[in-house]
Amino acid sequence: ASITVEVLGDTTPEPDETFALQISGLTGALPATLSATGTILNDDFSLLPIHAIQGKGARSPLEGQVVATSGIVTARRSAGFFLQAPDAET
Repeated sequence: ASITVEVLGDTTPEPDETFALQISGLTGALPATLSATGTILNDDFSLLPIHAIQGKGARSPLEGQVVATSGIVTARRSAGFFLQAPDAET
């Protein structure tokens, strides 16, 4: 047998959430009470402002991490690429 747990998704970044399931009063099953734990994995992300990705130094403080942002990307061959916010950031 199986039990389906329907998750009502959202777009809010949050930690993974854990829930417990307990079924009791079973007839013809041993044990008569069963329990399980499930985890809902967060699949939402937040967009970081470009200045947080760039940082203050020559290298990003988030180097090696996966991040998401929104903006305009300009590639300049050997000069690398640049990110620009569509509106002014502080």
